[in-house]
Amino acid sequence: MSCFKKGLSLSAALLAGALLLTACGGAPASSASSVPASSVASSEAAEQPEEPAMKYTQTPTVPTETYKEEADFADFLSKAEPGLVIPGLAENLIPQGMDQCDETGILYISGYYTTDGKSSAILAVDTATGELTAEYLLLNAGGTPFDGHVGGVAVSEDTLYVSGQKQNGLYTICAIPLKDLPAEGSHEVKLEQTIPVPVSPSFLSCSHGYLWVGNFYHPGADYPLSDGMKYTTASADGEDYGCYIMGYDLSKGSLSVADGDDYAQPDVVLVGPNKIQGVVVGEDDTVTLSQSYGRKNNASLLHYSLALGETLDTMLTVQGRDVPGYILDSKRLKESVTAMPMTEALADAKDGGIYVLFESGAIHYANGTFRTDHVWKIKF
Repeated sequence: MSCFKKGLSLSAALLAGALLLTACGGAPASSASSVPASSVASSEAAEQPEEPAMKYTQTPTVPTETYKEEADFADFLSKAEPGLVIPGLAENLIPQGMDQCDETGILYISGYYTTDGKSSAILAVDTATGELTAEYLLLNAGGTPFDGHVGGVAVSEDTLYVSGQKQNGLYTICAIPLKDLPAEGSHEVKLEQTIPVPVSPSFLSCSHGYLWVGNFYHPGADYPLSDGMKYTTASADGEDYGCYIMGYDLSKGSLSVADGDDYAQPDVVLVGPNKIQGVVVGEDDTVTLSQSYGRKNNASLLHYSLALGETLDTMLTVQGRDVPGYILDSKRLKESVTAMPMTEALADAKDGGIYVLFESGAIHYANGTFRTDHVWKIKF
């Protein structure tokens, strides 16, 4: 704890003490030290550059919550509750990724613009207060605006990962040291460290000690297989799955690409159904997926039973090598909950719940149905 009041410099405090001694019969102050402390503080404050004003707000964008009386969502509404207002909606940002820092309780939410050349952003919200505390405007390493889709955000003990863009024909994720993200204010952040991955990084998560990187697969809407996983996997439901969620064991250290490889090689792969937008792997031997597509189509939260390390469902080929695989299909499904349209990322909460991000509150989707401008939290 500081010994001085916030906003008062050390030199001003010492000067004020000297003046106090004079008033009490102490040593006389020299003419050079007889300048009022307020003048010194004002002069020093004037020399400090002004911090840029925050660009984003938490302004609600959904005036009428039409989902409340909808029977389709009764189960979701009985298990979930709305929380903080999603930041950036009124400024036309479209939310995508989300994860929480376990140590600080800060929830990081990423978003992008439909207009090329505008910096995508990551916004930090304190879950204890529900208030926006910081914003990070993303730049390429060269200082130009980074306008990627930023579909996923994942937070480990010391690093924030965010979905990157293709580089030299390879999908990438970007790594930002948490120490480079100030807790408050508006800041520009360069994405200088990129890591190639086998799948299009549509969503990310740090959960159960792993970094998870998954692709959105929906061939009927022109979302094809990823370049590094050009095959489908049969499921118990009679469907061929093409969503592959790469799992990287963070206890083995930071992600890297081995000599001779194109991508960071995963330790395990989860295979999921079409239209997946988010994932959380729970400490309670469960996996939850966010499944949605379209501003007027109901979403689903799919809750599976899976203990990492149990008997494998299959082996999957990644970069010519076998990787342990688990298939998230009806054999493992415990529960499916219908939610309002446009669920996006999921993040595990400290109390065992799961945060659910929606993008329907974005102004871009003002003509959607059953919109919401809150982050929700559900408990299964």
